[in-house]
Amino acid sequence: MNTSGKKFLGILIGISALLLIIASLGDLQISKMVMDQNSIFGNLFQIFGMFPSALIPFISAEIIFIYGLRQDNQLTKWILAISGLGFAYWSAWGWVDGWMFYGVTTLNNIKNHQPLGAANNSIGATATYSFGLEALFTFIILVIGTFLIYRWLSKKTYEELSQLIIVAIAGIAVVYVSNSIVNMMKVNWGRFRPYEVKEIVSSTKGTFTNWWHLNGQTGHTIAAAAALFLPFFADRKNLKGQKILAYSGFVFTLLMMAARVRIGAHFLSDTTMSLIIASLVTFVATKAIGYSFIEEESLN
Repeated sequence: MNTSGKKFLGILIGISALLLIIASLGDLQISKMVMDQNSIFGNLFQIFGMFPSALIPFISAEIIFIYGLRQDNQLTKWILAISGLGFAYWSAWGWVDGWMFYGVTTLNNIKNHQPLGAANNSIGATATYSFGLEALFTFIILVIGTFLIYRWLSKKTYEELSQLIIVAIAGIAVVYVSNSIVNMMKVNWGRFRPYEVKEIVSSTKGTFTNWWHLNGQTGHTIAAAAALFLPFFADRKNLKGQKILAYSGFVFTLLMMAARVRIGAHFLSDTTMSLIIASLVTFVATKAIGYSFIEEESLN
């Protein structure tokens, strides 16, 4: 790993450790100071910010689709192409479904004079929207995404595309393993959210617990942190592109973390633990295929 790669990894580890220390000392106090379920910033990220966890599988599926089209064997070609395109549509559907659920629920909250962020609350988490409209939005994303990714991959040699297939499989694995870990921990090792604890909202009955006793990892943050995988789609010769995507993914994850704390959906320690989980899973998976966030030198 070169100096740039080591620097990025050091920043990632250092900020994660610093945030966990800060959360250990002031988790409750931070949420008391900044929580606002009507925050526009928090609600925008709640509605739209989960897209990286759909984008990574979508790009990966499109790579499988286009790789399939280049196969000589007709059976292999159509199995890969149809499977890849179908999985891309399914990934886009999850993307749109999240937008529509939180968007419609937020609009319902406005209509019913509830806090905007109640879209994340159990009492506010209800929404009815058009199946046909959802399917249409998904199809539009599929068409546009397929066109753009086809143009990108049309310039790749078969050998380069074969390398991207490995990256694509790793990307799918990273997203689903990260989400599975967080979902399992939320079910078996969860805690009350800030808007549920009586220390912040007096009308509630929940009690605050420190993260080392019970921790409620955040699904929104783990979804946003999938953006950490983006630099691995960059050409291994394009070190500048790797840097831009690596830091952009990290900054986006930090913004999502801030948004979840602001809206009162999670404590700082919850979001930090999700960042750590996503970083570890991404690091292990990509090291297993011989890649780094930012390469030491161009890979042939």
